[in-house]
Amino acid sequence: MADQVATEDDALWQAHFERCSALSDENNFYSVWSIYEVDDFTVTPFPNAKSMNYKNDKYWSGVDKDITVNLTGLTWLNLWRTADALIADSGDQHHIFIEDIRPSADDASILELFTGS
Repeated sequence: MADQVATEDDALWQAHFERCSALSDENNFYSVWSIYEVDDFTVTPFPNAKSMNYKNDKYWSGVDKDITVNLTGLTWLNLWRTADALIADSGDQHHIFIEDIRPSADDASILELFTGS
């Protein structure tokens, strides 16, 4: 029974990975979507968001700076597009995996981008 569950989980993960890869290819994204819980990229998760912030680490990019941009769309796909641009602008070629996007604790209209490698 445990093997069957593992196989079903593997199949679900593989299907999700293939959908994300196809979206990435269609949109020429540099980044990799790693938020497994998001499967429907047409959903608007944060309807009151106005901007996205990315705290850049000097160790990886050579420049210690925060980058903030206004959002042009609010679906998960739009947020991925914005995150992808922020990652590219940061100069960090190592942390390209989008691991979380969530409202700032200080201002819910600002989304914070978290990446990994």
